[in-house]
Amino acid sequence: LNLTSTASVPIDLIFTAQASTSSSAGCEGINVQYTITVNPEAEMNPVGNLTYCNGELTLPIEFTSPQTTGVINYAWEIDTNIGAPLTGTGDIVPFNATNITNNLQIATVSVTPSYVNPIDASVVCEGAIQTFQISVIPTHEVSISPSTPQLLCVGGAVDPLTVSYTGGLASATPTYQWYYNTSDSND
Repeated sequence: LNLTSTASVPIDLIFTAQASTSSSAGCEGINVQYTITVNPEAEMNPVGNLTYCNGELTLPIEFTSPQTTGVINYAWEIDTNIGAPLTGTGDIVPFNATNITNNLQIATVSVTPSYVNPIDASVVCEGAIQTFQISVIPTHEVSISPSTPQLLCVGGAVDPLTVSYTGGLASATPTYQWYYNTSDSND
């Protein structure tokens, strides 16, 4: 016998059995009841994909459920090292996103919700695994050549400065902002 329910709360099925004789006296026995509780499958609200920069402190990732009875527990796994623990339970606490490569790191997080019956905590029903992704963008680095400061006399020629860009996303177009220190300037 397979019992299913689309309800989000436990449903009780109560069976009653009574023995009786087939004699002309028609004696009936005592009613006996048996209860089967069908617990719901755990549900979890979806979590959207997230993107962070290398070294950025993430926000907490909180898991929620539309179910209003029982307790929903969450067990999760992360398939790529991005600075968070690779396994855990409950919400994912803030962590420093890590990507030491020159490529975008994409980690898939798989979360299994479990419904715990409010009357008997030993009864646990798992729900469908939910997944989302956390992307960590690598660090952008800018190099300037020449790398040492230039010492000049007034009217002297400045060696040309060149800028190179490494890291970050290969598809990104770098932009630069130059700053000029005007303190003690005669301009």
